[in-house]
Amino acid sequence: MSEFTQDQLDAVREAAKGLNPADDAHWNKDGHPSCNVLKETCGFVVTKQMVAAAGIANRLPDPVPEPEAPQEPPRQATLAQCNAMALKTEKALKAQAQKDAAVKAAAFLNDNT
Repeated sequence: MSEFTQDQLDAVREAAKGLNPADDAHWNKDGHPSCNVLKETCGFVVTKQMVAAAGIANRLPDPVPEPEAPQEPPRQATLAQCNAMALKTEKALKAQAQKDAAVKAAAFLNDNT
């Protein structure tokens, strides 16, 4: 049976996650976490035996970033779709031009009669 409680070991593991692999002050010369730094985070005395029991051996590697989900390329309209949109736009513009012409003709007739 271990001389450390599960809560203590969990606290040491959690504290070790906050250590900076690039900061030499967080690590001993042998690559193990500094017990003094872990003590500051845990709030209780941390020993080398406790670090070993928690399963923390050497400097923790930088976390591997999650791969990004593949992006779908933007959809492009087919030539037929482009032609259909052009015809629809042309019809709408002609209809609007006819409405504008009718309004102008009516206004002209009202002003000149």
